[in-house]
Amino acid sequence: MDTAIEGSYVCDLSGCGVFRISGSGAARFVSTMFSGALEPLASLGGFSQGLLLTGQAEAIDLVDVMRTGDDEYLMMTSPDNGQEAFEWLSAHSELTDDDGPVFGDVSLEDDSEKMAVLLMYGSTISRNFEQLTEAAGGALPALVHEFDAACYGVPAAPAYLLFVPRAFAAQMGEFLLQDPELNVEYPEELERRLDEAGQHCAALHDAAYANPLECGLGAYLRPEGGFVGAAALAR
Repeated sequence: MDTAIEGSYVCDLSGCGVFRISGSGAARFVSTMFSGALEPLASLGGFSQGLLLTGQAEAIDLVDVMRTGDDEYLMMTSPDNGQEAFEWLSAHSELTDDDGPVFGDVSLEDDSEKMAVLLMYGSTISRNFEQLTEAAGGALPALVHEFDAACYGVPAAPAYLLFVPRAFAAQMGEFLLQDPELNVEYPEELERRLDEAGQHCAALHDAAYANPLECGLGAYLRPEGGFVGAAALAR
């Protein structure tokens, strides 16, 4: 059971990498490069967490994936590993064989400078989220995932992860900060909470690669395999 965190908190995670993966080959590309569950991504707005692994099953990063269109996904990385993750994905998106591009039509774009990312959480955060939605006329100019339980990167529920075009991010921030009871939390403070909640893995932020099974990340590996690094894990 989650430990409740009293109050309302917002943390700016805009230092994270945000990548847009699109095209008719996007689903195959995501399923190959991403180790997490695919069932949640079967529908628009679906959300899943998993790993990017090397061919030797070394963890590059633990990432969030949201399906945002029929042939489109957003992937969010940690701030520390964003550049490496993008380069790894980019290299694979361009792979070819005798028949042409391995993944067919797939486009990888770095939207990190276009999208702000906010994490809102705490026992009373639903009230803040509802007020924000009402102020926006009932529809936020953002992609939103709601969490009903703690998970990697999220210390407690209720919580909301918002991907916001930067043109709207400042206005949303100004509105939220009108509430004197809303606490602005810095990434360092969030990391402390995540450590306390057991939802953070320091090994992913070390220079050396980590084996996901040795650092407690086995839950982010889908049992049926089919992703880069799965064969090495099975040996």
